[in-house]
Amino acid sequence: MLSAEHSDVSNKLSQRNHTIPQFQIKNWADAAGKVWVLDNETQEIYQCATTNVFVEKNIYTTRVGPDAEKSDVYERWFATFESQVAPLFRDLVERARLNQPSELSPLDILLFKGFLVLQTWRTTESQNRIVDFDSEYFSEVSRNQRDFDIQSMNTLKTGSIFLTDEEFTRFEESNFQAKFAAGELPGQTTDFYEFAEEHGLVCWVISNPRRSVLLGSHGCCFIEKKGTNGPLVSPPMFPVAPDIVLTFSECPNKFNRLGHQTSRAEDKFVKNLNKATIKYSKRVVAKDKELLEKYRRC
Repeated sequence: MLSAEHSDVSNKLSQRNHTIPQFQIKNWADAAGKVWVLDNETQEIYQCATTNVFVEKNIYTTRVGPDAEKSDVYERWFATFESQVAPLFRDLVERARLNQPSELSPLDILLFKGFLVLQTWRTTESQNRIVDFDSEYFSEVSRNQRDFDIQSMNTLKTGSIFLTDEEFTRFEESNFQAKFAAGELPGQTTDFYEFAEEHGLVCWVISNPRRSVLLGSHGCCFIEKKGTNGPLVSPPMFPVAPDIVLTFSECPNKFNRLGHQTSRAEDKFVKNLNKATIKYSKRVVAKDKELLEKYRRC
């Protein structure tokens, strides 16, 4: 349940244009309140204030409903969650570093999960990443089915029912845009809410002082894996500090409260996460310049 002070939020148009909340970006800032940024489009590395990074203009105003009126409903919804989870994030970071469990109520857990699900779908980059993975997975499954048909029937009688990779990608993109046009919110119309309800929260702590994670402009990323039946990805990963990563548990209902599972991240985990962040982000923030230079494309 949302607090009363936010009950009239739907009557106001949001002026927000940061793709990552300020309370999160500040965890990467130095004593002067500045962060190091890599622009993946120009390959430029520069330093700036937290208020001047991950800024986009008018990307959250969408036309929804039968009259196609402008609406910031998705962004305003996110802002409501953000104001209530900010102190929870601070408590999470402090306790995780001390290896102490966070004492969160069921409502706190609900707010956390809602915030993370909304962040997963909030930017065009993360939306495209999900579409890309769906296309990759569909393509692999489709090829496997074709191979099975050929082996079992020596003919591809059912081949015409399979969309090509390009056709499937177009379908995914148009389907997503259609949901917006119909006034539906991304996230509500996917399995992500069901996934969040069924899975616990896990906090990864990077104890190696020489390692830290990057923060991408999408706010979350997925580590790609190779499964026996095709490509797989991890649950969405949310860097909340250079040494703290929040995600969902792999197994449903494994943990009831945040803090029940705090794991130490290995160097390989950090490396794979940073590679994924670099690959799918327009801009990337790091604690120091040297880390960005290490991952910058040649």
